[in-house]
Amino acid sequence: RQPKITMASIHHSYDLWSKDTPRYQLRSNANRAKKIAAIVLASASVVALIIAAATNTGEQRLSVPKIAPRRLPKHHQSNLMSLPGHRGLMMQHHKPLHHSGSVQVNVMVPKDVPRKEGVPSLSSANFTLKQMIGQMRPSGDNPNAKVHGQANNSVVNFFSATGRSNDLGKTEEVPLLLKEYRGDAKNLAMRELAVQARIRVGNEDARALPVLPILGTFESKCIVHMTENGFSFGDKSLWTVESLNGITDTLVSYPYYPQKQQFTDKLPIIGPEMFLRRRESYIRKVVKGMLESLANIHDNGIAHGALDMTSILVTTFDETKTKDVKVRFSNFGYAINTAEEVTPDIAAANKVGIVTPASLLIDPIVAMENSGKGEMEHADAIKAAKRDDVYRMGLIFAELVYGAMSPEGPNARTHSSFIERRLRFKNFDVDGLREWSLEPTWTLIVDFLDKDEKAGWDLLQLLIQPKEDGLDSEGITAQALNHRFFKDTP
Repeated sequence: RQPKITMASIHHSYDLWSKDTPRYQLRSNANRAKKIAAIVLASASVVALIIAAATNTGEQRLSVPKIAPRRLPKHHQSNLMSLPGHRGLMMQHHKPLHHSGSVQVNVMVPKDVPRKEGVPSLSSANFTLKQMIGQMRPSGDNPNAKVHGQANNSVVNFFSATGRSNDLGKTEEVPLLLKEYRGDAKNLAMRELAVQARIRVGNEDARALPVLPILGTFESKCIVHMTENGFSFGDKSLWTVESLNGITDTLVSYPYYPQKQQFTDKLPIIGPEMFLRRRESYIRKVVKGMLESLANIHDNGIAHGALDMTSILVTTFDETKTKDVKVRFSNFGYAINTAEEVTPDIAAANKVGIVTPASLLIDPIVAMENSGKGEMEHADAIKAAKRDDVYRMGLIFAELVYGAMSPEGPNARTHSSFIERRLRFKNFDVDGLREWSLEPTWTLIVDFLDKDEKAGWDLLQLLIQPKEDGLDSEGITAQALNHRFFKDTP
């Protein structure tokens, strides 16, 4: 007769089912059970891998362990590579992979500028893929369309990587973002290149661009499937190499950044007040930088077409270095051609080493139809496309303030989509949004936007729906940049 084994016989101190058992002991027992189960599963996995390796007689390929992607905690997720229609960002940790020397990289360096003075001239041997950091499945030319099923062959994979640069006379590691475009998603890559070709005319220094600079492109066989034995490959995919040098992250990650505590922050009365002043100053600087970059892009005959928090990158999150903050835009896969005269970009493309006609950008009439605004004349569609960018900038401004100034941090109620629904409910009257925000948890938000005779609310109203009739996007942007909300912003 076998003795009956219970949890009480294992843990002699307590009977698991006794009323006197402390709650912490119950949690401790549960944790021990979970650890035992994890050890058993890990042992079984190791045994299975050893058996598979012993029985494998096929062709030898690059051996990479199959690791299931896992979602990181929200404050660790990087939305740097997100585009409209993305399916969420997953992290996969693999060993660094080095490209073979068979891949040709077309570096975008102006022909009249020596390579040593231009952007880094990278070859495929310089790349080291760190990890896959995201994936999205775009749907055609409409950023608002939803992907149904798995029939869509458009895929964009995002990889963090490093490259080597000899610009300074010494080998230097350069942080890079590599995007792999498969199938119909290659159209997004071509639009990204078309935007670079147009903006980079007259801007030989890539660091002065209002966009994330693309250093080059190359083609390779796309990775279709990953197994314990290596990779299986499919048709060729198009890659873009973008420089992340000097870039911290997208604006989404800003509220989670651990700010450096200053000595004055420990003072009992003025400490918290000084912390809030630094945060308010940082927000003002970023919003002004966003408007300046948007005006620059519009002046070059381009509308972004899909602006959100993940499309905006900043050089620092450190609120003690507000004067050094610079704003860059990215993710131009849905860029719209808003040039008043339809002129080919062949001259501009030849100058930077690529051929990208203006037709690669989305026609404004088609873009407005995709956004549900109906049929428009060409001139009206251009105005509507740029006006939509300014409207999205207002939503980003609201999401930034609500997410960064709320003690709860970013959540569903501080997201731009939720704020937009509240604005629609109030017929886009910002005063209605202010009334909705009068609750204890959002006191700091209301106080910040109420300063200088409600300067923050007035700026938000100007961007969302100005009360003055006849203002176009250029007029709104000009008024916004000279708004009293930025009176002390450098």
